[in-house]
Amino acid sequence: MGRVVDAAGAFGNLPAGVADVVAQAIALRGTEPDRAEMLMWKAQAADPTSLEMYVGLAKFYLHAGRLKQSRIALDLGYGEASRQGRISGDWRDLTAEELRLAGDVGRKALLFMKGRAFIRLRQGHVEESWALLDRLAELDPDDGVGAETIRALARACGPEEGEQAERLGPEAGLRQAS
Repeated sequence: MGRVVDAAGAFGNLPAGVADVVAQAIALRGTEPDRAEMLMWKAQAADPTSLEMYVGLAKFYLHAGRLKQSRIALDLGYGEASRQGRISGDWRDLTAEELRLAGDVGRKALLFMKGRAFIRLRQGHVEESWALLDRLAELDPDDGVGAETIRALARACGPEEGEQAERLGPEAGLRQAS
């Protein structure tokens, strides 16, 4: 396995060929965004079970200001995590026991939920963001995925102040907790 890390630390271990394609995409994202996007999806197609690829795709779109596509990548990633971990495909029905049994894949599912909470906050869907954050607090009471960062941002936005969320920077939402 090769390892590629972009400036935001989006990727974990990827097969060497996939890592090379991702490296090309990252190099081109500022100058040839359409080609970079095509390469990202080519890498995803080459390694469709890689949860790291979905995190990377979400970050790729987030940094480009394409929130809808970022959310779609997060939702696809959650779907793949639910398939791999045999957990509920709907985060509202997810249980702590499912997460415990799913191990690392369950943690990734929580990260996808955290990312979605951030994106929905940025899109002005504060209530949905809070629903995700409340669910994360129930499922991850020790805040292993770092959702408190997003909770702090949501507190600053309030339900009627969704446009404030648009001004939140991309670095705030999709970092993985250490």
